[in-house]
Amino acid sequence: MISRGKFCLALLAFALGGCASLTSPPEEIQQVQILRDKLFDPRGEVLVVAHRGCWENAPENSIKALDDCIELGVPVVEVDVRRTADGVLVAMHDESIDRTTTGSGRVSELRYGEIALFHLKEGAGGSLSTSTDQRVPKLEEILLRASGRVLINIDAKAEIYDDIIRELRSLDLLDHAILKAEVDLSNVSSFYESRLFDDVIFMPKFTEGDQSLSDFALAIERFRPVAVELKFSSESFIREGAVDLAEMGTRIWVNTLSESPEKSAGHTDALALRDPDGHWGHLITLGASIIQTDHPRVLLEFLSSNRLISISGRPQHLSGTQFACARSPRVLQGDDRRTGLRAGCPSFLAATGSGAGVGISENCIGVCGSSSPIMPGDVK
Repeated sequence: MISRGKFCLALLAFALGGCASLTSPPEEIQQVQILRDKLFDPRGEVLVVAHRGCWENAPENSIKALDDCIELGVPVVEVDVRRTADGVLVAMHDESIDRTTTGSGRVSELRYGEIALFHLKEGAGGSLSTSTDQRVPKLEEILLRASGRVLINIDAKAEIYDDIIRELRSLDLLDHAILKAEVDLSNVSSFYESRLFDDVIFMPKFTEGDQSLSDFALAIERFRPVAVELKFSSESFIREGAVDLAEMGTRIWVNTLSESPEKSAGHTDALALRDPDGHWGHLITLGASIIQTDHPRVLLEFLSSNRLISISGRPQHLSGTQFACARSPRVLQGDDRRTGLRAGCPSFLAATGSGAGVGISENCIGVCGSSSPIMPGDVK
């Protein structure tokens, strides 16, 4: 006869769906939480965002481009989203389907059933690209494929945030999404007070102009966003305010897309492929810790070789690192208000916006003065 104690334990396990589920969450849930923890760690590794997916051997914004990113180990995949004439959210960058598919017409004027008849073209599309077996995916298909595997940056190409959030909520995947919108000093409060983005990761986008980055940092300080996407044509713009963002624990996201040199002071993928230290590495010393690229594989390899990332998911430390400074480095002891760093913090290499290099080992050894910044190549 079963004992009363064993019966009660069995009944409790049945009611809760099994004891194992309480102590060992599914692997995919763990993976998403790992990615979120990395994103929300302002002192963590540099993160790679794949622009329109990994389309080296796949059509952009396709299921295969997403699958290739997942296999590669990219933490964040960017997907462009538009709404069809019958209200279906699809992955498509352009207003029309002409460049990337075998069909033609404006997304907003076509029903999804019409768009689904056509095939996606390889790579970035165009008149010389060949057709593939891939079709234009719904956002729902992208999200379900990404579920538990990768974070998705949804680039809304129109004012369809309500529809996107509704879809995320219906799929119970709000925790997988990053949404962004252009914000400046005039509308920052209204964006946050609307509460529209309360349930997703929201990143404001800020473009160089008449408003300084320091003033913008002050305006968003009470909201403490996990990151800000900066678009700038001059390095002085990011140098002037990067420290302010670092002090509030906000990461800097930059885009190094070759067709948009004005978004990253000319430090594009095309140049970085020839000189990664001089472009991707240089942006990191300016304060960038999230980089969106059309070449995620090469960027991951560069970061891994410089120990700024671990593709395996385990942070790599710079144990025993020596720092090449023009003057003696200042030893960090306890909290350091100027850099926002702590002794014993996780390892990575960065720099403050004022040009003061920060070299960090497992023991947070020291900081070079503003006249002697540390570059990635300076780490011995």
